[in-house]
Amino acid sequence: MPRRKRVSDADLLDALRPTVLAEGPDGVTLPQLAEIAGLSPATLLQRFGSKVELIEAVIDRHTASIVAQLDRPRSPTEDPRLELARWLATLTAGTGDRRVLVGSFQILARDMTVPARNRKARRYLKAVRTEITSALERCGASRARASALAPLVEAHWHGLVIQWGLGGRGSLTAWVKRGVAELLSELVP
Repeated sequence: MPRRKRVSDADLLDALRPTVLAEGPDGVTLPQLAEIAGLSPATLLQRFGSKVELIEAVIDRHTASIVAQLDRPRSPTEDPRLELARWLATLTAGTGDRRVLVGSFQILARDMTVPARNRKARRYLKAVRTEITSALERCGASRARASALAPLVEAHWHGLVIQWGLGGRGSLTAWVKRGVAELLSELVP
């Protein structure tokens, strides 16, 4: 009879997430992950198949937690520009440490070069862009204008993350929130 899992896969992946994000997929080792999990490397391989599949599961769970934020409740009284700026800042909050940001760039490199990761990343970005477009419409932009501006807002958001990583001051969340809010005040006054 197989042994019962003491820790669910979901809890295990959540426990490993900070290390995978901080070290990046290339910098983390199976023994390191096993030590954090309190399991043997062989047990991790038995549960997930390989180090690559384990890391993919961690990344997928992390992405799913971000996508879940798309379903957040909206405040009917808040300025939609500030709401969008805060939401984009919240999406980047998990990478608010430069070391974690570097690990995230390793994941981004995989998103660009590994076909299965690329498909998942494009679905995620499509959901984010749809939300940005919707928020721009709530700001008063027409559907056509909102669709045209959404890639600009998205690119600015990503650029702000890079700027902060290279020398921005304060928290990443505050940096992004302020930068997105400034752009939106110009685009949709």
